[in-house]
Amino acid sequence: MFSIHMGIKKDDQPNYSKQNLIDFIHDKIATFSAFGNDAETAFKDLKEFYVERGSAEEKKQDRFYFNRYTDLLSDIQFTIPSIRDGLEKSKLDWPTYIYLFDYTNPELVEEFGFYGGANHGLELAYLHGAFIFKYFDFTPIDYNLRDAYVEGVANFFKYGKPSSQNHEWPKMIADDTFKYFHLGEKSQIADNFFNQRLEFWEEFGEKYHFDLIRGEYRHSKKLKMNFKHL
Repeated sequence: MFSIHMGIKKDDQPNYSKQNLIDFIHDKIATFSAFGNDAETAFKDLKEFYVERGSAEEKKQDRFYFNRYTDLLSDIQFTIPSIRDGLEKSKLDWPTYIYLFDYTNPELVEEFGFYGGANHGLELAYLHGAFIFKYFDFTPIDYNLRDAYVEGVANFFKYGKPSSQNHEWPKMIADDTFKYFHLGEKSQIADNFFNQRLEFWEEFGEKYHFDLIRGEYRHSKKLKMNFKHL
């Protein structure tokens, strides 16, 4: 979904199985070349969080393991790095705000298989008018979303504080609520911005000598040779 050699075709998504995900984590993520003798333990931790976590009812949902596959890749490449970067800036008292864009126009859902959230780059259609997948007709939801997004960004540039539709976007602060602005079918202030996933990766990063998110060895700060995100 994020690169051509790791993509899953739309028709194959419903058939992406638990074993497919287990094999992917074992063969591509928790490798001996990255974790050394800790590779098996790292594999078990990742498997527990991305494969085993969830109720029996949740695991009956369509594309459950495919969604966990995209969660894993999103966390490594986008979500956790963005949160870490934002938190470091907020500690230095930079005016830092975080938002989540997760709406997909119905035309794109069926044609490209963008189920359960927005694909990387989809927000450009609303902010810049750049339709990188295909042109699609805006619905009333799309227009409302575009207005909230553009207004928020424009107010940040003009006044240093993003706000839209009578909502002032919350400043990024690492507390129990972790508030953020949610740009979706309904744009609003929300809380608990990927808290569970951030907590997992912070504990995972402290446990192992290799920081999978940064691609570097934690103590020496040396990058792993030939390491690149998927």
